[in-house]
Amino acid sequence: MPNTDVPDDYVTNNRKSRERLLNLVSKLSDHSLKRIANHGWTIAMTLAHMAFYDNYRLEQLRRWEQTGFNEVKHDTDAINSGLRPLLEGVDGGTATRCVVSAAQAIDQQIANLNSELANEIEQNGRALDRSRHRNEHLDEIEHALTSETQGT
Repeated sequence: MPNTDVPDDYVTNNRKSRERLLNLVSKLSDHSLKRIANHGWTIAMTLAHMAFYDNYRLEQLRRWEQTGFNEVKHDTDAINSGLRPLLEGVDGGTATRCVVSAAQAIDQQIANLNSELANEIEQNGRALDRSRHRNEHLDEIEHALTSETQGT
C-alpha cells in the first residue's frame, strides 16, 4: 500500500509516465529500436539510459532510507558519455525489459517513501517526480517514430 504522505502528484505523474512507457515499448519492433532517437542514440540506447537513471535513483533512495539523505553531486554529461559505449552494446529486448522493470521499481519505492525522507530529498532539489525524465525521452522516441512513419 502506498504511503499517503508522499505527494500524490509524484505518484500520479510517475504512474502516468510509466503507463505511457509500457504502451510505447509494447509497440516497438526490432527495427524501430535501432532507429536514432536523439543525439545519435538509438531508441534502444535511450531506453537503456532511462533504465540506468531510474535504477541509479532507486539505489540512492534505498541508501538514504538506511543512512539518511546525503547530497551527492554528479556530472550528468560525463556519466552519459561514459555510459554510451555500454549502451551501444545493449540489445533492444534487454533495453525494453530493463526500462520497464526499473520504472516499476523506482515508482514503487517513491510511493512507499516515508514523508520525512521525501521532504528532505525535495528540499535539497532532488526530484521524486521521475515522469519529467521519462517524458522527455518518450517525447524524443515518439518524435523519431513519427518521423520514420512520415519518411523524414
